[in-house]
Amino acid sequence: MKTPPQPDSKNLQLRHLVRPEDLNIRGTLFGGQLLSWMDIAGAMAAVRQTGHKVVLLKVDETVMKKPIQLAEVVDLFAEVTSTGNTSIQVALNVWRGRVVENKEEQDWVAGGTFTYVAVNDAGESVEVSS
Repeated sequence: MKTPPQPDSKNLQLRHLVRPEDLNIRGTLFGGQLLSWMDIAGAMAAVRQTGHKVVLLKVDETVMKKPIQLAEVVDLFAEVTSTGNTSIQVALNVWRGRVVENKEEQDWVAGGTFTYVAVNDAGESVEVSS
């Protein structure tokens, strides 16, 4: 997965400040925590697109290119790339913000493609409009 272009701010779904409880034993953001945030951001985009509750079906091509440190800001961008009868595919890109030598930097650190299924209150799949 190559570095995507700078994201469109309209696709910003979540922003987190990395706190001590988010870290792994190496002192960087725990990968499972990042995946959880990506799932939430992807689900938010899918719900906005379809108006239905969604559940995660699968995760494809997830790449974590750079470690994320304590006190860095993590921006999660999500864009619906396609819809099927009941499924919604969402491209996710994660950028980190940090201050280096008194200058704010932002760089791409992770990305992936998540697929969700629209469901009703009983948890049964429902059709979505494309």
